[in-house]
Order: sequence, then C-alpha cells, then structure tokens
Amino acid sequence: MRIKRKFLIIGLIIAGYSYLILSLADVFPLWDAWAVFQICIIPSVLKPFSIFNFDCGGHPSMIYYFILGISQYLVPGNLFLVHATNLALGILALIAFYKILTFIASGKEYEVERIMMLFLYAFFPIIVANTLHFNPDFGMLVFILLTLAIIIVAILINQIYYTLLYLTLIEKRKVEGLNVKV
Repeated sequence: MRIKRKFLIIGLIIAGYSYLILSLADVFPLWDAWAVFQICIIPSVLKPFSIFNFDCGGHPSMIYYFILGISQYLVPGNLFLVHATNLALGILALIAFYKILTFIASGKEYEVERIMMLFLYAFFPIIVANTLHFNPDFGMLVFILLTLAIIIVAILINQIYYTLLYLTLIEKRKVEGLNVKV
C-alpha cells in the first residue's frame, strides 16, 4: 500500500518534534513551571480527588492542570510524565494547526506551503520552550487550536449535511412534479 508523501512528511515533522521534546525532557522546570508543578499539581494529586483541587490561585487553567496531573496520580513527582503529557498535547496542537491551514489554504497547489508552515510552527523556539516549560499559556494555545479545528470540522459537516438535504428536497420536488409515486 502506497502512503501519500504528504502524510510521510507530516509524520516526520511530528517525529522530529517528539524527538526534540523527549531529548530535552530531563529539563528541570524553572520559574512558573516550577510553581505549577510544585505548588499546584503535586499537592492537588495528593489530596482526595476533586477537579477543583487543580484551581491554582483562581487561574482559569484548571482543565490543563488536571490533564497534566493525571499522570501524577500514578507516579507523583515524575517530571518525565508531565513532559510526555505536554508532548501529547503538543502533537494534538500540530494536527489541529495543520487542519486549520488546510481549511485556510485548501488545494494541492498550497501543499508545500502548508507543510512548511507546520514545520516552522513545530520547531519555533517559543513553541518548543512552552512545550518543555509547562505553563497556562501552552494550555491555552493547545485548546484554542483544538477548538478552531473542531469548529472548522463542524462547519464542513454542516455544509455536507445541508447540501445533501437540499439536493434530496430538490429531487423529491422533481419526482412529485412528474406525478410519480415514491
């Protein structure tokens, strides 16, 4: 079975991004990342479970902290698992970013540009640093990209649905106009 070249290149970009993040996963968190890890996530998983344990100083990133904290229920204090969770979120963001680019610049003539934009996004120093330095900014970026991609998919599904509905009604009207019993 022949794999499209585009999927191979996208897979290589995601593999390169993953390799870069995993090779730097032993980085100890500094500043805000340390505060998120030591003051918010670890104490939250040591208490009896409540989603509200992850409300760190009234910050609206409770779901992001909860997602980072899921792995800490298994092995509290394991930084690698938090980096791996952030890596998974980063890969989801890459896929969502590519879907958004595909919606904005559809067509085969823009394939090279879309792949170049994905490459530049994946290895942009701010994206790499925020993937390693877990803070609410990265969580917001991931969730915004995922939300936009889901909205775009919903728009496309609605377009297909209403197009099929319209064509069905038009066809039904044509059949009724010929006095044909259906």
